[in-house]
Amino acid sequence: MLHEPQTDFNACWKQRFRAPTIPLAQLAKNNPRRGLVMTNTDTSYQLYAWNVATNELTQLTSRVEGISPGFLSPDGRYVYYLDDKQGNEIGHYVRIPFERVVSRKTSRQICHYTPRLL
Repeated sequence: MLHEPQTDFNACWKQRFRAPTIPLAQLAKNNPRRGLVMTNTDTSYQLYAWNVATNELTQLTSRVEGISPGFLSPDGRYVYYLDDKQGNEIGHYVRIPFERVVSRKTSRQICHYTPRLL
């Protein structure tokens, strides 16, 4: 006997397609106690500081449209990512401390650009 298909929002088969993914995880080259993770635990991809010793993640970005992959400095002190408008991938790279205080543009003197041209 066939069962009626489950089509509600929380149907088990739908949850599988909304499961968080981790397309980026990296360790600082000269400080492997620090890492950077990009994941979509909420609705969009964000960057997280990863304390490898405690396995704790601290959210660094909070953008509605999500974020492009970031990069961790070799010493693990800074995270770099492209600050673009609404995910169009044209903007400026910013640097934020691993401890996340405030972002700072690293390419102020030039026009907006896409990282594909760098």
